[in-house]
Amino acid sequence: MMYYMRCSRCGDTWTSPVSFGTCMECDFSLVQITAKEADTLTQESVVKQVLAERKRQDQLFGSQWHRTRAEWLSILMEEVGEAAQASNDGDTKHFAEEMVQVAALAIAILEGHNRGRA
Repeated sequence: MMYYMRCSRCGDTWTSPVSFGTCMECDFSLVQITAKEADTLTQESVVKQVLAERKRQDQLFGSQWHRTRAEWLSILMEEVGEAAQASNDGDTKHFAEEMVQVAALAIAILEGHNRGRA
């Protein structure tokens, strides 16, 4: 049996074979939650990560609305390639980081498309 756990400090969620423990990120106590709560928290956490990355991209690169669709897709494919490389290397942390970048970039492309610029 696996238990769904949430850190009482940072909010990260984990699955665990035991119903107690400490967070791998901040070493605070884990509390047991339902599977539905875990799914909701995981989705919210991922969306927050993607939106934070999207904001970071804007701060780092500034306005990129001059790019063509082909340029956007080239950049997106580069990021997908980096995620694939991390996956092939078994680097799960880097894979997750790259996938957040892929998702944030996809949002940027859609933002441009909706503005009639991509």
